[in-house]
This record gives sequence, C-alpha cells and structure tokens, in this order.
Amino acid sequence: RMQLTGRAVDRQAGGLVEQWITPDITDCFRVDLLKATGSYALNTSLPWHIGIVSEGQGSVTAGGKSFKLKAGDCYFASAKIRNPVFQAEGRLSVFLIAGRK
Repeated sequence: RMQLTGRAVDRQAGGLVEQWITPDITDCFRVDLLKATGSYALNTSLPWHIGIVSEGQGSVTAGGKSFKLKAGDCYFASAKIRNPVFQAEGRLSVFLIAGRK
C-alpha cells in the first residue's frame, strides 16, 4: 500500500501548489494540488490539465475569460491555456491532473 504526501513546490501570498503524484511514481501523468486562500497565478507549462475542485469556491481566469468554481466542479484546460489565475473566496482546493511535459 502506497501512502502519498504532498510536497510544496510553489508558494505565493495567495496559496501554494503541492506535488502528489510525480514522475518517480509514474511517467504517464502527474497530480498536483493547488490550495488557494486568495489570488494565485499558476505559472505552468503543463501540456494540458484537468482540474477537480475538492474544496471551497472561487474562480479561475484565463485567456480573458473568468469561470466560477465550487467543490465538485471539474474542467479541462487545453495546452493553449497558460498561467491561469485562481481567486479563492475563502479557501479553494483544486487537484490538477496533467499529462507529461
């Protein structure tokens, strides 16, 4: 049985990103957890990602468009989406499942 623990890899005033599943576990995909408490700019070079909101609510803005998010929502972001900005309303946790770089 494998026990996963997140490791913080990026901290900003508005939150942090933890790595949960990395290439040393599988080279097929990766899983990060974004924990936002304010405005958080995700500086990413992910080829694509699926976001699953596990806690809280807020919004994500990318490409000049803003979308509301709440616990239970999921979305797909293509490779064309770069540096989305998450805005938490209190607290927002989003699992980011992405393909290999």
